[in-house]
Amino acid sequence: MIKQNIFKYKYRPRTFDDIIILPRIKKIIENGINDHFLFYGSYGIGKTALVHLLCKDRPFLELNSSIDTSIDILRTKVDEFCSKMSMFDAKDDIKIVFMDEIDGVSSQYQDALKKFIEKNEQNVRFIATTNHINRIDEGVLDRFVKVDFSPQNVEEVQFLKINYAKRISKIAKEEDILLEIDDIKEIVNKNFPSFRKMLSVIQQVKITGEVMLSTKTFDDILKEKLYNHIINENDSEKTYHFLMDNFGSEHIDELIKLMGRPFIEYIGTNHRDKLTKLGDMLVIVTKYADILDRSRSADPLLIGTTLIHEIQSL
Repeated sequence: MIKQNIFKYKYRPRTFDDIIILPRIKKIIENGINDHFLFYGSYGIGKTALVHLLCKDRPFLELNSSIDTSIDILRTKVDEFCSKMSMFDAKDDIKIVFMDEIDGVSSQYQDALKKFIEKNEQNVRFIATTNHINRIDEGVLDRFVKVDFSPQNVEEVQFLKINYAKRISKIAKEEDILLEIDDIKEIVNKNFPSFRKMLSVIQQVKITGEVMLSTKTFDDILKEKLYNHIINENDSEKTYHFLMDNFGSEHIDELIKLMGRPFIEYIGTNHRDKLTKLGDMLVIVTKYADILDRSRSADPLLIGTTLIHEIQSL
């Protein structure tokens, strides 16, 4: 499936009218990028999409901080971007450095980042996103305006759900997908607050033609794909690409969760011949959960791939 046909790319917001974010967040950014921002909260809720809109038509540098973890990235790529001015830049142009998944960098990187922010804030604004704000150094947090994307009360939950349902209904019509009102409610309620998950579910409905699939959560669909892969595939390269396509480096913690009790229940129901290995499986999953939590520099996709390889080797 080419990238343009994947719903999360095809229906990525192109304008501020397209994006579904809470009114309090719109108010914060309505005057543009006048400070350093840290967007945090649940994944799939619009953080990165908003950054791309804010950076549109501006000189900006995008870094995936779960991959670009070396301090040398700051000393070379970031420093060069901040210090050099293109002949097309106006003197009053504000440059943007966008650091996606900033929780993936090391404590040393975070220490160096504080100095880079102070050094370049005359003409550069830093924007960062994270799903795990607790992993960010307090000194780094102090340099950002922190914006929580997760709904804070019933009114905000209702605002998002209503607007998500409207958007899903519109996309379903454009894609000739037959969804009843109750189907749309199921998709929204079971996958809230991640609109990305909702898009993945209706993508599955589009591909399979099975409307009943819409009553499954994205996690249900993903579990089936993951467990089938573990049982039927034993190729590390294929596993790496499977994880890249279905989790991405930023969501390997979700893989760890699916390899816990849900995987044990799956084995107990579908592969009872492997029940004697459950103790070993738990040890392996616990080990890699600890590695993922402690590691700031290792590629999370490699951690996930190695975890699955060890499980398959039992």
